Amino acid sequence: MNQPELGNKIAGIRKEKGFTQQEVADKSGINIRTIQRIESGEVTPRTYTIRQFLHALDLTYEQVFDQETDKSSGLLKAAWIHGIIYFILGFPEVYLGGMLMEGGLTPSQSILFLVIKIQATISYIFFIHGFTIIGKINHLPLLTIASKFLMIFAAAFALFESLAVFEIVPIEGVMFSESISFGIVGILFGIALFRSEKITGRLGILAGILEVTAAMTFLTFVLAFIGLFILAPAEILEILILYFAATKSRKIEFAT
Repeated sequence: MNQPELGNKIAGIRKEKGFTQQEVADKSGINIRTIQRIESGEVTPRTYTIRQFLHALDLTYEQVFDQETDKSSGLLKAAWIHGIIYFILGFPEVYLGGMLMEGGLTPSQSILFLVIKIQATISYIFFIHGFTIIGKINHLPLLTIASKFLMIFAAAFALFESLAVFEIVPIEGVMFSESISFGIVGILFGIALFRSEKITGRLGILAGILEVTAAMTFLTFVLAFIGLFILAPAEILEILILYFAATKSRKIEFAT
């Protein structure tokens, strides 16, 4: 949890318990100026300091933060599971999307495409949301921001592709815009994964390289089909990143 969110949370707990800052200082042995700076978001306290603070309020660290950690673990688990679903649905989605580009779909194929597109988009959003969680927990703003843009673009272009099925908008224009948009944000996402090496290890490095490579082909549009093949192993690596993040999730520790 980042400051000032942490400070606001601690201040809210203190006020809810009916304690003044001075009373917490007297009971915990923490300097009142330190408490003021923590609650105002000026400093990020050590876990030991937070434990002292909460003990003065007759609370434990686990009572306050384990529920939040369990929630993150649950969301990360949902993310990697949806990542697998998205990976599987990606094959028929790309195939039907190619048919739509080349000459259109039959009514039954159109319905199938829409069903797959909706489910694939929902799974993709859950999948990528896992990286916003990793970004927030580990203070990786670029990963958080890039992930949010990917989710927004996925929802927006799913709508445009659905409209294209009914020939309300031209599919060529939608695909071109989608390729360029995901190319730009994909580069940012890939760089963010690469820079998350301390958290994601070699998986993050490899996934980042593949994401950037695929994104560069999207920017050319004519080579975008090559990028789709490159994304397949990248997605497998990203699913593994989320899986390990979910299974190894522990209590959030705060820096000194």
